[in-house]
Amino acid sequence: MAVAAVRLALLDPEVKWLALALAVWVVISALHGRIRRGDAGLAKLMVSALLVLAFSTVLRDRSAETLASFFAVWVALLVLCVRPWWKFTGAGELLRGFSMGMLGCLALRHPRIETYALALAVWIALSAYSLLSETPERDGADTASEEVGSSSSISNLAKKESGVFLSFNRGPDIPDAFIDFLMVQLTRSGISVFGEGKKLPEGEDLVEVIKRSNVSIPIISKGYASSESCLVELGLMLECRRTNGQTIIPIFYDVDPSDVRLVRGSFEISLKEHEMKGMDGRTIDAWGRDLRELGDWDRFYSADNNSWSNYKLLKQLLVDVLQLFGKWDVEENLVGIQDRVQEVMTKLGVYYRDGQSVGLHGADVRVVGIYGTSGVGKTTIAKVVYKAIASLFDGCSYLEDVRERFAQSEGLKSLQNQLISDLLKRSCPMFTCEEGAHIIRHRFHSTRVLIILDDVGDCHQLEQFIGKLSWFGPRSRIIVTTRDYGLLNVPEVAEKYEVKPLKPDQALFLFQRHASHVLQLPEGYDSLFDEIISVTGRIPLAIEVLAPLLCRMPTTLWQHTLKIMRKHVDPVERVLMASFEFLNYETKEILLDIACFFVGKDIANPFSMWCACGYDPLQGIKVLLDMSLVQVGKNNKLWMHNKLRNLCQQIVKNEDPKRPERRSRLWNHVDAVSMLKERKGAERVRALNLKYDNVCHDCFTCEEFELLPDLRYLKLGKARIIGDSKNSLSNLRWLDWQVCTETFGACDLHLKELVILDLSWSKVVHDWEGWSQIKMPQLRILNLTGCTGLLTTPDFSGFEKLETLILEHCSRLVKIDASITHLKFLVTLNLKFCSELSMLPKELNDMKEMKELLIDATSIKEIPSTLANMKKLKILSASNCFSLSGLPQSMGQLEALSVLLLDGAKFVELPDSIGDLIIDRAGSVGDRHLRFASSIMNLRGLKVLKLDSCFAREFPRDIGRLTNLEEMHALRCRSLEGDIPSDIGELKSLRMLVLGYTRISSLPPCIQSLCCLQTLNLLNCDRIEALPILPSSLTRLRVTSRSMKAVPFIDNLTKLEELCLGDEDPEELKLPSTQRVMNSILTRGVVLSFLWPKRFLRLKVLELSHSRITDLRLREKCLPQLTKLVVSGANLRRIQQLPSTLSFLSVRGCLSLKRLPTVQCLKSLNKLGLSHSAVREVEGLGELGALEIIDISHCEIRNLEGLGQLTSLISLTLSDCDHLRKLPNISNLKMLKILEIRRCREIKNIQGLQEIRSSLGKLHVGEGKDEDSQQVRDDFF
Repeated sequence: MAVAAVRLALLDPEVKWLALALAVWVVISALHGRIRRGDAGLAKLMVSALLVLAFSTVLRDRSAETLASFFAVWVALLVLCVRPWWKFTGAGELLRGFSMGMLGCLALRHPRIETYALALAVWIALSAYSLLSETPERDGADTASEEVGSSSSISNLAKKESGVFLSFNRGPDIPDAFIDFLMVQLTRSGISVFGEGKKLPEGEDLVEVIKRSNVSIPIISKGYASSESCLVELGLMLECRRTNGQTIIPIFYDVDPSDVRLVRGSFEISLKEHEMKGMDGRTIDAWGRDLRELGDWDRFYSADNNSWSNYKLLKQLLVDVLQLFGKWDVEENLVGIQDRVQEVMTKLGVYYRDGQSVGLHGADVRVVGIYGTSGVGKTTIAKVVYKAIASLFDGCSYLEDVRERFAQSEGLKSLQNQLISDLLKRSCPMFTCEEGAHIIRHRFHSTRVLIILDDVGDCHQLEQFIGKLSWFGPRSRIIVTTRDYGLLNVPEVAEKYEVKPLKPDQALFLFQRHASHVLQLPEGYDSLFDEIISVTGRIPLAIEVLAPLLCRMPTTLWQHTLKIMRKHVDPVERVLMASFEFLNYETKEILLDIACFFVGKDIANPFSMWCACGYDPLQGIKVLLDMSLVQVGKNNKLWMHNKLRNLCQQIVKNEDPKRPERRSRLWNHVDAVSMLKERKGAERVRALNLKYDNVCHDCFTCEEFELLPDLRYLKLGKARIIGDSKNSLSNLRWLDWQVCTETFGACDLHLKELVILDLSWSKVVHDWEGWSQIKMPQLRILNLTGCTGLLTTPDFSGFEKLETLILEHCSRLVKIDASITHLKFLVTLNLKFCSELSMLPKELNDMKEMKELLIDATSIKEIPSTLANMKKLKILSASNCFSLSGLPQSMGQLEALSVLLLDGAKFVELPDSIGDLIIDRAGSVGDRHLRFASSIMNLRGLKVLKLDSCFAREFPRDIGRLTNLEEMHALRCRSLEGDIPSDIGELKSLRMLVLGYTRISSLPPCIQSLCCLQTLNLLNCDRIEALPILPSSLTRLRVTSRSMKAVPFIDNLTKLEELCLGDEDPEELKLPSTQRVMNSILTRGVVLSFLWPKRFLRLKVLELSHSRITDLRLREKCLPQLTKLVVSGANLRRIQQLPSTLSFLSVRGCLSLKRLPTVQCLKSLNKLGLSHSAVREVEGLGELGALEIIDISHCEIRNLEGLGQLTSLISLTLSDCDHLRKLPNISNLKMLKILEIRRCREIKNIQGLQEIRSSLGKLHVGEGKDEDSQQVRDDFF
């Protein structure tokens, strides 16, 4: 209708027809939802065209009718395109009345049908608009939204895309470092942040900014409600949640959520103050309702003035937000990375298509060297390549920092053991260097491996791992990164790739990304961009460090800064020195500590040490992260680029190049021992690291340490301290004394400032002399991990300020001393793997500050009811406590409890009171007679629920009450039966549902509404007859049932990466008679090709074992990423086509399948399996140059023509092939390691066996069992 009206308007360009066309278009578009609030792109195009035509008509015909019609068109344009929709809530009626008044007068003067039609058309247009623009008012919130001030305005730090909206009232309630740290981390993760500090983006308003944010984070402090702006923002956030499903994650900063829920305290006072200022009563009521709703939130974070607690909170919050955005994998956003990766893939011989690795070509072991200057991106490229191709190998290992680790004590041993454990995919005992070398040379020669040697320093390091390529199996790949091109000039390195600096446009783009709010310079400064790129040498590391540095200073100083930087030759050194000089004293100290001692270490202990020194580590770390000088990994490990770390260490060395004792930090063992033994003046030393091998020969006196009055960090290793001195180490904050001896020779050692004592893996006992001789009144952290000599804990009465006590792996500990009652400030108690500990001390009831209680794998029998006194307890972990008999009813009083892990516990029932808790995560609780308390369904905050192997008989009817549940595991619950209740449709956050090996009979139709569901496992659920339509979000679907009556509908599952469908178990198929097969085919046959009317562009794994499949059609254009195909089914008669991307093909139990399609196009195929099938030949076998493994059993195979051409073949297994009479000559199979031919009675001779016999690792030819056959085996170990 709209098209016809427009065409008519073009033929008769009178304004009445133009207006009619516009009206019809508005109505039709409204009906189809094309016009939405704030979305007028299509309207602009249409109305602009009509306006031009209307205006041209007005110029020709200036009658009142024409002018009125032009006015109507103008109103529509104004309404749809120019002003925001909410501004016209009342104006729409005014304009409509005004226009209709004019047209009414016109109709009375000109009573023609055209005039009435025109009036009707305009009325329809304006009425349609008014209908679209109607919105429910929020009790005055619209009025208040006009008054948004500066207390929490919006800052657009990145592109106009979805992001995070922060709402907070900046002031004394919340430290600036807290807000800044969160904003920096989100921005560095590629997420736009809208927060306090700048005006609204041009052309946007508050509602638009909040509306297009994926996540809103209101930070509720005591002064939050005093800001009208914050209250307006809160109302808009809640409205967006109701209408758009926006995620809101509140942070209660030094505020009790119950105060917000009940609107009491500062919140009640603030609302009364707003009322006294004359604020509308309806608005006050709306704000009160919003606060009450937020205070009753299930998912929130609580923060206080503890810097370390806040740091951990923000890191966890960042993880949650990144998961919502799917941003953990950032390689796709790296500048210029794809072209470089593609070149490396080519040199590695990897089939790489559309960002996916699908196979390898060539049977050789290939080594590729990546070289270039520091900071240019060698490691980044290696990591991206490693992640992309790891799935193509049997074993993978990434060895980082090879140069530095080789220089450490037992560095080679550590690297060897990591390599062996990685490739074997299991933990191994520590080997000596000789044992490790032997294993590497002899254990993996038939294993296809991927090894990354990152930052290799010399040829000797290279020889330790790739001395001979024969150490590793065919098609193995090894990547070496190095700064030194010369060490790659060895025969083993087949290909070399130089990583060059970025192109100028890429360098500029990278700079702008890290300085996103400096996209334009003031007039006259444009040439600075060229100079910036020149100074950095287009090195990514230099650019990433320089960008945030320049952003922290006025642009007027940029020129001067760049001029100073040119004094240094190396681009990275230029940038680092400028950045270092910009830091304040405390941040410099933190940076140098990290570079010299803490790279690769957990940040927790250094954080506590810096706090004890009077620093602000949260602010310092925030600055270092912001300036790209350090990083903190997901496991809280500190990291620095090698180049930056070396430069920082050089800064310390330059404090006095010739006299190490005059430097602030000594990490070289020889320098440290020399300084102590020779008693050189060392007043400036603040940190000292002593490293020892297995045998210790050093003993130091207290007098020697008196020379170090400012020492704050000391790592002693196995050294001993003797002597008597109250003044030694008086400023020490952290004593790292791991593996110390049982004898203690010092007396009266006053460590009055010590906050961290690490004695892990030491031989100390409960009456060790050190407990009484070392005075530690300020001790906060005591680590006794692995102290197996402890039968009972020491007397804790002297450690009254202790906050963290770690007793993990104290395997002989049987009792905790009653003096633990003195630890009133204890926050964390870790008793994990104290296997002999059977009872918790009753004194725990005094632990009012306890937040974490970890008792995993202990013999504790019961948890005392006094646990309820721990009102701040957040985590109770009791996994694998097999003796634990139950939980007390008082558990329900632990209001702060958010994590409850009971995996492996054997008790029968959970207390009813647990339903009052808001728990994020619970582990499995399983036993043969398990009964779940119905109150567990009240755990609205529960995210993970594990019921694996329990004997529950029915699915919980009220499962929908767990509204935040993300994972549900009920694998092998063999008594679980019946249908899944429709209540499961309420689990809108559910991502994983695992119900395999149960007796459930059906899924409800509402499962389609689970828009977050990614994994559905229904393997061997043999009572399921059909499946409803499943949610399109699924990426992994595994369904098999012997009762399945129809192939499930999967047309909508376009995101699938793994699919398993079946109605039979191929392992139990028996060979039926021909007549039986034919009857089955005739009565039950269907064609599977109907399953693929659309493309499944992401599908990589396909497993089909369906008796209804008779004809399988797999076109490559529909399955471009398919790499693994497993097919079974007694009625399958034909496979018409196979995708060339396959690397794994298995055909099992296909009793009617007599031939395969030609396989010569499967250039990436490396594993082929045929069993219990009627296949007689494999056409094109000789063309499979990548094939490594063949396994054929119980088949009617008659010949294997082309077998002798498979030079990459490693394993050949043939069994029970009664029709196979002979094999081709196999003398060319030089890579063959395993040859097994069992019960192939017609094979009398194997041509070429003698030529390859010496290289075989396993040979079996005969009728009997292994012990009766001739075998040849290598000694693998």
